[in-house]
Amino acid sequence: MAHELRNPLASIALNLELHLDDEADRLHRDVLRASLASCDRMTTILDEFLADVRAPSTDPAVEQRIDALCASLDEPTFLERLLRRR
Repeated sequence: MAHELRNPLASIALNLELHLDDEADRLHRDVLRASLASCDRMTTILDEFLADVRAPSTDPAVEQRIDALCASLDEPTFLERLLRRR
């Protein structure tokens, strides 16, 4: 499952970087940089999430993050079932 999440995100980041290299307009460069920063942040969140899911933990901070994520879901989903089965 990790590669199914990481590969599209890496592809988006790569395309943003390629366009950033080609883009001459300052406004467009700023938008591309902001989008690339968002991709970097999403990658960090994804890495933390996958680390939490992979290894069962008794760390209350990890459990609180999982509870907060599950509480934000509208209805039980595959993601919630995956998190809860740890």
